[in-house]
Amino acid sequence: MSSESYQMEQPSGMYFKIKKKFCIDLLNKLSPFIKEGDKIVEIGPGQGDFAIECNDRKLDYIGIEPSDALRNELKKKGINVKVALVPPIPVEDECCDLLIASAMLEHLPSHVEAIKFANEINRVLKKGKCVCIIVPNYITSKEYFYEMDYTHSYITTKIRVTNLLRDAGLSVVDVQHIMGWFWVESSFFHNVLRHVINVLMVPVHWGITTWFCKYLGMEVLLWKVRKTFVESIIVTAQKQ
Repeated sequence: MSSESYQMEQPSGMYFKIKKKFCIDLLNKLSPFIKEGDKIVEIGPGQGDFAIECNDRKLDYIGIEPSDALRNELKKKGINVKVALVPPIPVEDECCDLLIASAMLEHLPSHVEAIKFANEINRVLKKGKCVCIIVPNYITSKEYFYEMDYTHSYITTKIRVTNLLRDAGLSVVDVQHIMGWFWVESSFFHNVLRHVINVLMVPVHWGITTWFCKYLGMEVLLWKVRKTFVESIIVTAQKQ
């Protein structure tokens, strides 16, 4: 649910390979909750990476996207997309087997809309089914949380997101910390690597680093490094 200028960026071939593996691993992780033919609703499908994997597995997929331009691009790929601004979620009560919202929650204007969104998730999910929310971690990104996308408004952290879902009547079943799109499950090695990268990224966000890269004509490279190594959180919650 990002601004159109960010949504229409053309990622590199390496990005597509990494994101494809991430989407495959994410679907494998969520496989205990879904089966062939189940209804999957994705809020903010982006470039359609997750949608393509859902279609390949014969899942009943629908994406909810506010941008007409991005919707047209997704339809060219054979992806079922409905144009709408969330919340509300434009589907029936208790019709959804899995709802996924990646890089969406942080774009909501305030906690008021976030609460409405969480309540809508509870409304559309079938009992026993799950929602998977992926958000950047403000704790480690700090000011860059806003710089990476000017439409970021609602601050997202592990505590804020898990409490938001619990207050909507959902049960949090899993929380994972990830770095970029490089992994889905956080092993001991991944957690150590994540902390090392976060420490190394501290000087990357300094103002003097920005000035130095601008002086050397490396602003685009700095932007890509910052955007690639952003810590995110995957929160999975279930409707009881």
